[in-house]
Amino acid sequence: MEKGVWAYPWDLLAEPDSARRHADMGLDYVCVAVRYHAVRALTYRPDVPRITTQPMGRSWLDEAASLTGRYAASGVALDAWIVCFHEDPAPEGQRVLNCLGDEYPWASCPRHPEARERILSFIERAAMTGAFRTLELEAFGFYGLTHGSEHDKVQLPAQAQLVETLSLCCCPRCRAATGATSEDLAQLVKRMLLGSPAERVSQSNAPVSRGSDDLARILAAEGAARAAYCDELSAEVMERVRGRTRIRLQVSPDNRVFGAVRQVPAPNAILPDELVVPVWSSDPAEVRDAVRRTLAELQGCDAESLQRKQQRSPGVIAGFAAIPPHCTMEKVELAVRTVLLAGPDGLCAYHDGMMHPEARRAYAEALAAQS
Repeated sequence: MEKGVWAYPWDLLAEPDSARRHADMGLDYVCVAVRYHAVRALTYRPDVPRITTQPMGRSWLDEAASLTGRYAASGVALDAWIVCFHEDPAPEGQRVLNCLGDEYPWASCPRHPEARERILSFIERAAMTGAFRTLELEAFGFYGLTHGSEHDKVQLPAQAQLVETLSLCCCPRCRAATGATSEDLAQLVKRMLLGSPAERVSQSNAPVSRGSDDLARILAAEGAARAAYCDELSAEVMERVRGRTRIRLQVSPDNRVFGAVRQVPAPNAILPDELVVPVWSSDPAEVRDAVRRTLAELQGCDAESLQRKQQRSPGVIAGFAAIPPHCTMEKVELAVRTVLLAGPDGLCAYHDGMMHPEARRAYAEALAAQS
C-alpha cells in the first residue's frame, strides 16, 4: 500500500533534510506542486512556522525537478502535483462564463482550445522531464462558482441547484455542446435568487421558458456532457504521456462535482493509472464512505456488488485532511485506521507543510502500526 503526502515546493526547497524526514516517516512518495494557483498558507517548517503568500499562480516545474536527486537518494518517490484549469488568473477570453454573463477569473474553460492545449502541453512537458514517477492532476475539468480565495462576498441561499447552475459554463462552446441556453439558465437563476424562500423550493424544478425540460433534467444532462468531455481529456493525456510516466486523477464519487476534483471516469473510458479521492473531513467514516463509493462508481455498480466482485483497476488512493482543525493525534490515528478499512490501495495526507508537528508524528506512527 502506498503512503504519501502532498507538499509545496517552496517548503521543500527551504528544508534541505525534507527527503530524509519523509523517509523516516515511512512514506513511499511525496507529491509536490509543480503548477499551482495563488495561495496563502501556514507552514510548520522545522525552524519556525511561516505564512507564505503566492499572489499569482505559476509553474514550479524546474524548482520541483531539482529535488529529484535528493528524493532518489532517500528512496522516496517524487510525484508531480499539477493544478490544471484552476488558474490565477485565467487568461481573458478563455474563462468560465456563467449564465448571467459573469466571468470567473480563476477558472479556464476546458473547452476553449487555447486553454486545453496550454494545460495538456504543460502535462506533456512535465512528463518529458523524467523527474517524476507520477503526474497527479487536480482541477482537471470544470471549475465553478465556489473558490476558496478572494474576499468572498457571495452569500447565496443554501440551495445546491443554485450553486450548480451558477457553476455551469455558458461560453458559446459549452452551450453548443450541451444544448441548454444561457437565457434559460439565467431565468432559472433569477427565480431562485429573487423568489421568497418558499418559492425557491417550489421553483427549483420549475419548467424552463421553452417548456422542454426542468432544471433537474438540465443539470443531469450537463453533468453527463461534462463527464464525457473530461474522459476525452483524460484519454488525450494518457496518449501524450504514454511510456513516460503514470497519471493520477483527483476525483469524487459525486457526479455533479466542480472544482479541484472531477467525476470518476466511466468504467468504459480510457482509465488513468490511479485515482485519488480527497475527503476534507475530520470524520473517518466520511472518508471511508467516499473511498467505497469511488470504488463502486469506478466499477459501474453499487458498493455491495463491488464487494462481491472485488475488482479494482485503476488503484484508488484515499486523501484526507491532517491539518487544523483535524490535526489532533487521536483524529489522525483514527482516520488512518478507519480509511484502511475501506480497502484503498494507498492513502495520502493533506498536506505536509500545513501539518502540525504532532500530526506528522501521528501520521507516521499510524502508518507504522498498520504496516
